[in-house]
Amino acid sequence: MNNILVVCHGNRFRSPFAAGLIAKLRPDLTVRSSGVKLPVGVFPAARAARAAALLRGVDLNGHRAQQTTVAMVEWADIVLYMDGGNLRRLRDQFPGLNTHKCLASYVGKTRIQDPNFVPNHLKEPIWQLLEAACIAFCKKQ
Repeated sequence: MNNILVVCHGNRFRSPFAAGLIAKLRPDLTVRSSGVKLPVGVFPAARAARAAALLRGVDLNGHRAQQTTVAMVEWADIVLYMDGGNLRRLRDQFPGLNTHKCLASYVGKTRIQDPNFVPNHLKEPIWQLLEAACIAFCKKQ
């Protein structure tokens, strides 16, 4: 399993953060990220995600959001998603997809909340959960 696609809603917070961290922890893996929201646009990673990633040695300044495509899903050996909403959209957009797994499941959770919808002072626990899930995922690969 060498090709990892990390998916979230808009590809601005969770998936670029997780993809960058996984790539740092496991340089032998090829990691990409994308969003399932339509349309995503070409926005940079959110400022909060860039700051949290930088604290962990990951530079997201070059990231631009992109929409999940059939080619990406076919390329991936595993598609890591963040929550039930992401899973529903993945199933709707890619009915044959069977290589998906919730990133949070690697630490015994069922979802990783979207930091976009919480106040700044509540974002750090989300980054910590993402980091723990990425570390656990990398150890199992």
